[in-house]
Amino acid sequence: MTNESFHEELISDLTKDLDIENSMLVFLHGHRTEFHKAALQAAQLGLDLKLPHTSFFSWPSQGTADGYSTDVENIEKSGEAITEFLFDLLSLYEASAGIGKIHIVAQDLGCRALLKAVERVTHHLKGSKRRVKFGHIIFTAPDVDAEQLQQSTDSYSLICERATLYSQAGSDDAAASDGSVSVLAPATVAAAIDVVETAGIELTTLGHRFDQKAEPILYDMAELIHFGAPPNKRTHAKPSDPAAETARWKIEIR
Repeated sequence: MTNESFHEELISDLTKDLDIENSMLVFLHGHRTEFHKAALQAAQLGLDLKLPHTSFFSWPSQGTADGYSTDVENIEKSGEAITEFLFDLLSLYEASAGIGKIHIVAQDLGCRALLKAVERVTHHLKGSKRRVKFGHIIFTAPDVDAEQLQQSTDSYSLICERATLYSQAGSDDAAASDGSVSVLAPATVAAAIDVVETAGIELTTLGHRFDQKAEPILYDMAELIHFGAPPNKRTHAKPSDPAAETARWKIEIR
């Protein structure tokens, strides 16, 4: 499908029925995920989160644990194309009278490209009169440098309604056998990003298949996306340390 036909079809869908919420999920897949798996994962997440439209950007992952180092190189090379893709979607929504919202979910290495896109979109919007911005930006098990998260803390209020990070609980930097790293955001980031720790489920499996253990996390995401609810107003998110100066949240998987 060409860019032109994709844009025409999307605008047609967005304006087909103005009585429904025409919001869209944009999914950026992670490590070990080839095109067909990314497509299925995006479709499943869109279904689980009850969003009427789903799109995804597939960057060239090797699809194997051994291909991690190559995946790192490829996601870095894909950053500009992903940014252009997100800009195109913003422009389409702006042209459609701002119908609905664009919500972004990125997984592990996909979060690296999303962070770069956040920086570029922020730079563009600071010098622009455009007021269109994303709905919710969601990082799941981000495989990024913690300093990158800190550098972007001033950007989120400008480009999205709310930013949320779901991390594996138990370690600030949990290294996997393939070399990937799941980062728990430092305390200085928590003021700009809602940090939700999870345990008992591998976050990168979200959307691959329905797992009953994942239901509280998906429900939490749905409350965030559909109602804009902060963590303290959501069903499953609880304070991980009520005495801490910087709020963090947790979802316990039973």
